[in-house]
Order: sequence, then structure tokens, then C-alpha cells
Amino acid sequence: MQNHSRPRKKTWKADERRIRLYLLPAFKGQKVDEIKRTAIIAMHAQIGTTKPIVANRTLEQLVTMFKMAQLWGHFPEDRIPPTAGVKGFPERSRDVFVHKSDMSRLSDSIAKCRAKHFRVLFWLYLLTALRRNELLFAKWSDLDVDRWELRITENKSDRPHYVPLTAEAMALLDSLPR
Repeated sequence: MQNHSRPRKKTWKADERRIRLYLLPAFKGQKVDEIKRTAIIAMHAQIGTTKPIVANRTLEQLVTMFKMAQLWGHFPEDRIPPTAGVKGFPERSRDVFVHKSDMSRLSDSIAKCRAKHFRVLFWLYLLTALRRNELLFAKWSDLDVDRWELRITENKSDRPHYVPLTAEAMALLDSLPR
């Protein structure tokens, strides 16, 4: 964690969580070169009975951990890691969108929200399709009112992303105190 995940990954907390919840219970007390492929397959299958995506992320993390163990001299370079050949569960990407039939209920729910900044936030999510943290970490200085554009710097790619804003989005932003 200290040498690889924390300095390189925004998702290092998720890595720590998977270690605590899945990897330590499955392999506690074993040295890295004592871990068997059958145990990895069993752990992956057990997690996958209810959480196949989590099982795949845990397997991917274990693959990386064995690569790092080889690189750092904790697992023989000439040995094939026990993660080799273990297949993940099938995954399908999904498109998430609000159906027209759900829009009036969603609009009513947003309107019932007592805090104005939450109402604005939910509408901005719908109008911009931004990820949760992209919008939460946006600053007023990222807003270009002349170009009707929001510059997103806190994102998965770590590169600035420019989001065009509609008149509705600009009106919502104008309604907020700075």
C-alpha cells in the first residue's frame, strides 16, 4: 500500500478495504509464496456469489500485488504467480439514464429537498452528466461565465475536461451564493 497504491492511485482506500475484507481473511498467516491458485479461485468464487464485480476488482488487485511482490523480490521471478489463468466473472458496461417516464417523479423528489444547494446539485448532475466528485470538487474559479463552460480538473484522467453548460445550468449556478 505504501509503495504502490497510495502514491499512485486515487482509489487506494478501496484497495485497503478489499485487503481488509477479503484478502486478509482468505490468506492470513500465509507467506506470499505459499498462496495456491485453488485458494485464489475459491476466494474469487465465494465473493462472486453475491458481488461479482467486487470479486473481479479483488482478483485484479491480487494480480498487481503478485507483480509487485516479484518486482520487489518477495516472490520468485521465475515462478508463475498463482493468479495466472484465473478468470474473472463476465462484466457488461451499462448505460445509466433517466427515462422520460421517471422524470416527473424525480423532479418532484428534487423539489421536496429542503436545502437549496442540494436541489441545485441534483439538477446540475442531470443537466451535465458529471460524476459525483467532479461536480462536488468544482470551484467557482472553474466556471467561465462568458463561454458557459465548467472546467473540471478533479477527474479520473487527471486532465482538465471542459463541460458546456446550458442556459438552465447557468441559471442554477447564478442562483447560488458565491
